[in-house]
Amino acid sequence: MEAYNKLMDNIGDAIINWTDPDGSFRGDRDDWWLCDFRSAGTIAIAYVAFVLIGTQVMPNLPAMDPYPIKFVYNVSQIFLCAYMTIEAGFIAYRNGYTVMPCIDFNVKDPPCGNLLWLFYISKVWDFW
Repeated sequence: MEAYNKLMDNIGDAIINWTDPDGSFRGDRDDWWLCDFRSAGTIAIAYVAFVLIGTQVMPNLPAMDPYPIKFVYNVSQIFLCAYMTIEAGFIAYRNGYTVMPCIDFNVKDPPCGNLLWLFYISKVWDFW
């Protein structure tokens, strides 16, 4: 497990160093849940493994009606997306955002940082 963690961390660091060599756009988000490459890569690997194993196992199982699961998923997506949309509007209003570009960016405390994290985490829920 130690070797896997080191490999994933090295890949993540290499990607970050390639995309932001001078470090001017890096936020202080290393301790945020699932905001490291190791977590993102592990989730993606688990999803691919689930799909590959599931395509082999599911033909041998009886069919089921996923309506209750789909209902809960869809309702949760509606409320989560509605919340994120309304919150984005509030954040834009509070920080004086306009439709014109070139708004100053605060690397240490971005106004939309928490909301973007929630959007990122909601993509894990989209794997369902």
